Amino acid sequence: MPTIYVNGGSPNYTGAIFTNANELLALIKQGLEDAGWATITYDVGVNLFAKGTTLVNAHSCWVEFAISGGTLTIRGWLEEAKTNGSPNSIHTHTFTPEGTNRLWLTADEDSGCICIFSDSTGISAGTHFGFLQRIDPTDPWSWMIGRIRSDGHNFAYSAKAKHNNVNWRQLGLDYSLVTDFNTASQVIPITTFDLTCHGKPGGTGGGSYLNTSSANAFLRVQEGRRNYNNQAAISQYYYLEGIGASTGYSVNSRLYFRGLVKFAFCGVASEADVAQVLDSLTGNRVLSTGGTMWQGMRIL
Repeated sequence: MPTIYVNGGSPNYTGAIFTNANELLALIKQGLEDAGWATITYDVGVNLFAKGTTLVNAHSCWVEFAISGGTLTIRGWLEEAKTNGSPNSIHTHTFTPEGTNRLWLTADEDSGCICIFSDSTGISAGTHFGFLQRIDPTDPWSWMIGRIRSDGHNFAYSAKAKHNNVNWRQLGLDYSLVTDFNTASQVIPITTFDLTCHGKPGGTGGGSYLNTSSANAFLRVQEGRRNYNNQAAISQYYYLEGIGASTGYSVNSRLYFRGLVKFAFCGVASEADVAQVLDSLTGNRVLSTGGTMWQGMRIL
């Protein structure tokens, strides 16, 4: 199936305009169906429940898009019966009813990324859902739902953890002090950082990402940095899954890489909301899905 870009069209790709819940859900439904998703149920302006299916081995994922007031909530489900769902208040997007809002949606038959921006509030957010670009096509559970952020391990949930098959494991729980950038004891994968920000913080007084020592080359790098030529350095966005706990690691511990997050990219964590960057290496058009610490999605 083709990759579908709901982006508002050329020349500026400033998002598909919508003003209410009916229009938003209709845009998402049409974009997913064009990409090959099957609609399970659809309540106009209220709820869309859809199934994505992999081309190889026909593995399925189920994703729900529910609207209440000016909030869209996205949840993953392990089955069509909606028995085992991801958290229902993590992956939300706000919009302004009766106002001007913009949607970007990129999807193929089993995955997608979405960003919503309100012209009135200037607020946006990005979510990815569905299958990874799997390294093991026999794995039916290598799919996720998450925020597209430099601290994305705190918002990403694996359908079933690779380590022990726990349903909807939050990836950040496997790493010590993963939310605390101001401690030398933090353990955090940097796979969702900008390419120019890959490194260990340091400096006198203890290494932390917020240590203002002049020896700390990685001060606040979770907030992103452009390259020396003032251009964004675009790179792949992916996660490492841990061992099911934040303790118990040893020299022989093995982390789990199950695949790249399709259509999500690093390199724009310092850019403004919905700023667009043309990747000089690939020509891809990458949208910043939010302000500081939000990473990007390909929109063309």
